[in-house]
Amino acid sequence: MAPVTTDTVPSIEEIHRRLVECAKEAVTFDIRPFENRGAQELIGSLAPSVRKLLDEALALNSYMLAWFDEEKPSVFSSEPSDADARLRNQIADFAFLCSMELRHRMAPDRLAAMEDGWNVIIECGITLQRVITACAVLEPPLAALSGREPQLEAITRSKNSVETRRQYAHLFRAIEVSMPVDIPTLTKALRRVGTAIAMLVGHEIYREIRIHDRRQLRALQARILEWLRNPDTPGAMTQGLRLWQDIVGSAQFLRQISRREELIRHDIEVITKLLSTPKFGRGTPALRSLFGLNSELDALIEAGDSADSNELGAALNRVLSNYRYITEKDSTQTQGPVSMSFVDQFAGSDTEPGSGNAGSWGKAAS
Repeated sequence: MAPVTTDTVPSIEEIHRRLVECAKEAVTFDIRPFENRGAQELIGSLAPSVRKLLDEALALNSYMLAWFDEEKPSVFSSEPSDADARLRNQIADFAFLCSMELRHRMAPDRLAAMEDGWNVIIECGITLQRVITACAVLEPPLAALSGREPQLEAITRSKNSVETRRQYAHLFRAIEVSMPVDIPTLTKALRRVGTAIAMLVGHEIYREIRIHDRRQLRALQARILEWLRNPDTPGAMTQGLRLWQDIVGSAQFLRQISRREELIRHDIEVITKLLSTPKFGRGTPALRSLFGLNSELDALIEAGDSADSNELGAALNRVLSNYRYITEKDSTQTQGPVSMSFVDQFAGSDTEPGSGNAGSWGKAAS
């Protein structure tokens, strides 16, 4: 990348525009079509597109450092106000941290050494997530400085996690049956799970699911399809039951989604507000956003207006008590309140999909 000088720096308004475009392009980047390709094909097709977005993010960070870094010659002709000075310092600090993180992504030698296509997908997905996070934490102060409304704050990880949890719940429904006892019941059960996975893959939220989870789902899907092609071969029942046990184990792992920090914060806030609202609506979006949290609450949510208010309130109180125990335990173990720092946003999303979204972007970083 050519050195950035005060003569080559775009205006703040232009940087803001390009930052928003970069983030939105990364958010909408769909990796799904690449998931069944080999490493070398991905290095030649997927990686260059991701590298282009990474280079744009790095360039924008360089521009912002040229504008706002106190150690570099200022491009401003007058002294800023105290408020503007704080924003400029914040942008400079964020741009420096983002540059430090982004410059390590998509190293050609590391990509060239990858033999598994999923490893290339993971690297590209992490890179896109980092680009989104970098743009998201920089955009609010940059928008404030240029007198514009922030455009990226509406896209948060919590919203995507809520929908992911909801879609996982539909998958779990397909698995919550008795253990298959013969080939016909096993065939029916595996076909039902295979259909549920296919529907999840086709859902828009699939792009937001963590790549390692997607890899696991795709592997199970391939094993299900292979088994369904040959259900009458010797040993099919034993192999099918082993596959079923792996499916159940994977579902138990995916259920841990509700332990994610952003969902715990979301659920506590929603439940607290619901319980403090007299005769809260049982069909409200706030209540429906808790779908997938546990089977008891799901049944009450699906019951709608026919659900018993006392039972619903008791169920919500049990969830809230459990969350309080978890957060107090975590707070004691970490000797402080649970929070997500700016650096944690990078470190904590190493398994996020490339088109996923960062958590509470502007708010967590401010």
